[in-house]
Amino acid sequence: MWETRRFYPQEFALAEKAVMMIDAQFDVDMPEDEAGFIAMHLIDAQLDLKQPMADKILRLIEEISNIVRRTCGIEFDKDSLPYYRFVTHLKFFAQRMFSGVNPPQDDVDEEMEAMVQKKYQRAHECAARSGKKMPVITMVHALKPMIFSEVEPLSDAIVVGYGVSDAAYFDILTGKSEPQGLLPMQQPKDMVTVEKQLEDVPRDMECYTDSEGHSYDFAYGLNWKGVIKDARTAKYAVPVLKR
Repeated sequence: MWETRRFYPQEFALAEKAVMMIDAQFDVDMPEDEAGFIAMHLIDAQLDLKQPMADKILRLIEEISNIVRRTCGIEFDKDSLPYYRFVTHLKFFAQRMFSGVNPPQDDVDEEMEAMVQKKYQRAHECAARSGKKMPVITMVHALKPMIFSEVEPLSDAIVVGYGVSDAAYFDILTGKSEPQGLLPMQQPKDMVTVEKQLEDVPRDMECYTDSEGHSYDFAYGLNWKGVIKDARTAKYAVPVLKR
C-alpha cells in the first residue's frame, strides 16, 4: 500500500504527516498496512475520488509507467521533479479518462501533434501505446473462499487456481491451454454473508454475482466457450442434501 508514494508524492507526503500525528497523539505504533490504508483515504479526499476510481488511476499510472520504461528504456528516479511532473500529467489524464470527459476538439493542435510525431517518433509511439485501453487480468492463488466484489469490478478477467503452478496460469493467459477448472467451494457475496454462514451446513452462502451475471457458486467455471457444462457439473452442481 505504501507504493502509493511512487505515484502521488505530494499528496502522500501530507498523508504520511497525518499518520505520524495520529501515532504521536494516541501513542500508538500503527502497523504499516493500516497506515497505508489511512494514507489512501486521505489521498482520495484530497483528490476528491472514490476508492474504486483511485484504484483504477493507480493501476493505470503503473501500467503506463511500465510501457514508458520498456519502450524508451528509461529507469525513473522516483524522487526527482521530472518524475513528479510526469505522474501529475498521468494523474489528470487518468481522472479525465475514467470520468468520460474528453477535451473539446478545438483544443487539439493538429500541427503540434504532426510535429511531435515526426520529430519525436519514439516518444509518440510510446504515448500512442499508453493511450490504448489495456486489459487487466487478475490471477488469484486461492486457498479458501474470498470476497470477489473487491477484485472483479477492477478486472477484465480473473484466473483462479488452487495449488497450481505459475506456469499453468501463463499457459492459460497465452492461449496454450484452455481453462477447465471448477470452483471447489462457494465464493461469498460479502462479509455479511460470511458471518451468517454456518460451519456445519454445506453450501448455505449467498454467492457473489459478477457483472456478467455469473454466480461464483460451487462447481462454477468458464472455458473459451462460456460456462462449463459437462459430466462433472452434472454430478456436482446439484441441490444440497438435507435431512
